[in-house]
Amino acid sequence: MAVGLEAIPAASELDDLRDMVRKVVAKHLPLDEARDADSAAARRAGWAALAELGLLGIAVPEQFGGSAAGLTEQAIVCEELARELGAVPYFTTVCLAAEALLAAGDRAACDELLPGIAAGELTATVANDIGRAERDAEGWAVSGEFRHVGDGADAGLLLIAAETYSGTTLFAVTGAAGVDRQRLSTLDPSRPLANVRLSCAPGRQIGEIGGAAAVLARVRLRATALLAAEQAVLAEQCVALTKQYLVDRRQFGRQIGAFQALKHRLADAAVRAELSAGSAWYAIRQLDAGAADAEFAVGVAAAVCGEAAVQNAAEMIQLHGGIGYTWEHAAHLYLRRAKADQYLIDTPSGHRNRLGAAVVENPPVPKEPAPDQIASPAVGELRRWLADNLTDEVAADNAAPAAGQKYTPGRRDWYRRLGEAGWSTPTWPAHCGGRGMGRDDGGAVVAELRRRGVDRPEEDFVGVWLAGPTILQWGTDKQREAYLRPLALGEHRWCQLFSEPGAGSDLASLATTAVRIEGDRWLVNGQKIWSSFAQTADFGLLMARTDPTLPKHAGITYFLLDMRTPGVEVRPLRQMTGDAEFNEVFLTDVVVPDSARLGPLNAGWKVGISTLMQERNSLTGPPVVGPGVADQLIAEAVDGGAWQNADVRDRLQRMLVDERALQAASFRASVTPDRNPGAIDSVRKLVSADLHERAGRVRIDLRPKYSLGWPEDAEMPSGTRSFLEMKKYCIAGGTSEIQRNIIAERVLGLPRETDPDRDKPFNQRTGR
Repeated sequence: MAVGLEAIPAASELDDLRDMVRKVVAKHLPLDEARDADSAAARRAGWAALAELGLLGIAVPEQFGGSAAGLTEQAIVCEELARELGAVPYFTTVCLAAEALLAAGDRAACDELLPGIAAGELTATVANDIGRAERDAEGWAVSGEFRHVGDGADAGLLLIAAETYSGTTLFAVTGAAGVDRQRLSTLDPSRPLANVRLSCAPGRQIGEIGGAAAVLARVRLRATALLAAEQAVLAEQCVALTKQYLVDRRQFGRQIGAFQALKHRLADAAVRAELSAGSAWYAIRQLDAGAADAEFAVGVAAAVCGEAAVQNAAEMIQLHGGIGYTWEHAAHLYLRRAKADQYLIDTPSGHRNRLGAAVVENPPVPKEPAPDQIASPAVGELRRWLADNLTDEVAADNAAPAAGQKYTPGRRDWYRRLGEAGWSTPTWPAHCGGRGMGRDDGGAVVAELRRRGVDRPEEDFVGVWLAGPTILQWGTDKQREAYLRPLALGEHRWCQLFSEPGAGSDLASLATTAVRIEGDRWLVNGQKIWSSFAQTADFGLLMARTDPTLPKHAGITYFLLDMRTPGVEVRPLRQMTGDAEFNEVFLTDVVVPDSARLGPLNAGWKVGISTLMQERNSLTGPPVVGPGVADQLIAEAVDGGAWQNADVRDRLQRMLVDERALQAASFRASVTPDRNPGAIDSVRKLVSADLHERAGRVRIDLRPKYSLGWPEDAEMPSGTRSFLEMKKYCIAGGTSEIQRNIIAERVLGLPRETDPDRDKPFNQRTGR
């Protein structure tokens, strides 16, 4: 079911609500005061203020004294209370009991009980266990043992599911007769628990006889989503508090946040918090709108957020060191709440097991285009064009090109026609080979071509998505005319000549030189490495040092190199798989005309950064939350029998959850204008690389008999290839360690590593 953005309350309204709740919490429920108060006082603190502002009845219909807001608004209240570990009985009273009354559809009970809840006069809870109920002369008598009832010692209203002669039914117990409550010491002191014993306690029937199961299923689903929102905030708050400590604390004469080991650990915690926030947001969004994938989304959020809250709380203690382990510090209170939350409804492993079973029962099907892509006029126009031009022969042409060729003859002709119509590069100006589309329409077009398997191949990525946009931004009119249209038509392939043996992650340390010679030319000498597809490239994006007397970032110039120029030697690098996708490129007295210089002299670093940014901005269509690699691997595991292996099953279920969480976080960033694009880009790179590695590790275990040995004349099995390729994206495009540095320094704001050569002339640097 498609969910439009109109289903989401206006951002300004949600921001106002969040600000209001945050102020109430700061005034009435600050953690540093509440933690030292007795439990009863902590529970009462702020309750009247929450009621006065309508927050206790925020999701209650107006006829019952509430404000009839949605699940999104209710989630915001849960989040802000959790930020300071508010000890008020909000979750049990509002998220469980009030929801149960509404779900039961008992108008009389709602008339009687909900106004008191909304006004703060009545607290309530729902027991987890099932009791028994019998009719007597005066009505219903409810009995049973109920363990670990949230707020069970104090709640004025107990909602109990009990077996009757006609099925499990919901009952309200409000009196003291037949009720014995035993208050418990708890792991989480902010969430009191009690064991409750009912002995023929008078109970009022709520809803239909035998209707409790359906009521509680609805309540459990909504409460699970709200709890995930709380857990996501716990994960986020642990990162925020720890980040501040790493900035404030100094050891060995510097801020401890500058130590890479600590930065990387906090970066991983920040990633967990981002995935949690994205998955919780998506679950609330889908559930509030009644979307078809709502229940699955809630399961993903519960699994992700439940794990992240505990991990981040434990990491907060570790990164605070000794002070974090003390009773006086608040870190252990977050750990207590996070762990207790895992058992409040169900554990992360329980959610993962259900999600895995759901995928097994409903195997993935080929992805259909997203609804907003279908509605795009640009996609409609593309489909009409494809109907007239795309043949079955082209669609089925997946053969490898002949040696020395870029494409098969059929695909070569297809890419030419695609480029002539402007569909290869839809966002480029028409006179450069595009259609002048905006980013959204262009992304939808590219997604549609990719879905049909007729978009430009991976080997053209550098040219289409890196070289083209960079030339558009920095090139002269002559350069745009010379390079862009052939690129759009598939006539030229490009490679990237940035990295060097001594300048990988520290790219600005590149040593390839370009010296000006007579005739307005440059003499280039040096070596480049890790250049994908350089062996078939016609042109290369080259960064070379043109002024060694300037600091390393300032003396670099950017060139467009014709790879057929004398002195250019390409040597393939054989990889673990036996393939030779990467290359090293030797440049020996290569003469480059100044007309091939892109951008101003010595401004190559700025031009190069814009190229790297193009990779982040390459058109992929809007993010879609749905079946991915994990779903496919689960299907393979079921088909081959490996799904019966507990270890394989657990790994695949964890991968399924993390992949969907990343999708949700990416989707959230795409529709939330104020999200930091750099943050989600770095998170996406880091998590995607990790997922790729995990897929490679597990895929070989799905059919080990075929992956460990195969006939000499047969192709390498897919599981073997996946295993040997698993580290590819953890290294390519910036290692995962560099991504952690970026997250720690540019997203979290931790101190950067000191670079003693940064402002020195390049020829005077110490690290030669």
